Amino acid sequence: MSGEAETVDPYSQGTRAEILGWVGGMEAFERGFNARTFSPERRARQAVEDAVSDLTSAASDIYEAGGTAEDVASWTQGYRKRWVAFQQAGARTMNWMITGPARFPVDRNQKRMDIEMRRYEELAVYRDGATKWIERSQRRAERAAIVESDEGGHPETLIGNIRVVENVTLDRLQLIFPDKPTDEERAALKKRGFRWAPSVGAWQRKLTNNARYVGTSLAKQFSPATDLTTVAHPAGGVPSGTDATGNFHHSEG
Repeated sequence: MSGEAETVDPYSQGTRAEILGWVGGMEAFERGFNARTFSPERRARQAVEDAVSDLTSAASDIYEAGGTAEDVASWTQGYRKRWVAFQQAGARTMNWMITGPARFPVDRNQKRMDIEMRRYEELAVYRDGATKWIERSQRRAERAAIVESDEGGHPETLIGNIRVVENVTLDRLQLIFPDKPTDEERAALKKRGFRWAPSVGAWQRKLTNNARYVGTSLAKQFSPATDLTTVAHPAGGVPSGTDATGNFHHSEG
């Protein structure tokens, strides 16, 4: 046989597989385009390739800015949350040319398209700010190191990519995000009594048993996957929890 074998980029191949894992596989992902286009397979595959390009470009930017593989993984979690939310919102919209004009829910569909656009804008802002993200992340790490410099440290649990810190020195329960929370997340934090403290780079409220429960619940709610890991405790290490990944679905954004 003649000719050269096609070169396969292992990074892109692995990234593509990771993205398909977010949406439950290509077949499930394609179904989200059935009511929107005559070519759901092509649209789904293009969406995946666009995401591969986004992640590849962002990883390069983060490394160039002095970030680590851990930083890339953390940024990717934020991208995943926004990308899946955008795809879920789009999967709820319809095109009357596909479904037919009879009894087409014009007003309801317009509202859903507006939500889809907001989710896209959130994704685009996050995607285009990878370099600024790593700079903010590094500043937060520096502030956190100062806050935790007292002897013994503070009990701290990592849920997804959100740090839940029991800051006994300041008597505050703190939630430390790797990037700026979304509008919905900030509204939920404020509703549950958390306030932004720029001096320490954390959302916090008075340290109580209820604050521990609420903070943990919110962190789980905001995380695309639940990954519980106790990373610091005055009384010694606490065994890490288990993790579980979420699958793509069309019923909730």
